[in-house]
Amino acid sequence: MTADEINKKLLQYVDKAQTVTLKQMELEGDKSIKLNFKEQGRPEKWQPKKKPDGRAILSGKTGMLLIQSTAVADYSSSKVKLVSNLIYSKVQNDGGKFTPARPFLVIPPVDYDRILSNCAKVINSIKI
Repeated sequence: MTADEINKKLLQYVDKAQTVTLKQMELEGDKSIKLNFKEQGRPEKWQPKKKPDGRAILSGKTGMLLIQSTAVADYSSSKVKLVSNLIYSKVQNDGGKFTPARPFLVIPPVDYDRILSNCAKVINSIKI
């Protein structure tokens, strides 16, 4: 094998590693969002509702905030963003004048080891 062929293989490996890692990060971001809702805030619990109604915090009648919140990989910038397309998601996540912040579009540090481990697994499974 020539140096050019080795270089080509290495570039293919790097490209594949970036693609599979971003996809894995997207999956891990979705897991973090779901866990944030399930545990009602991580690592700190969300402030309780002023008027409890028997439903989980931020679940509403439809659960749309969780359903419409996701991780999205941007392959051109090599980043994963946690997003929601609902108009009220920003105030629910960041808080507002009369609404406490209940961050759900976050990946808390407790998830970092799981994410790194799972990303390493997909990188190690690459075959070129």
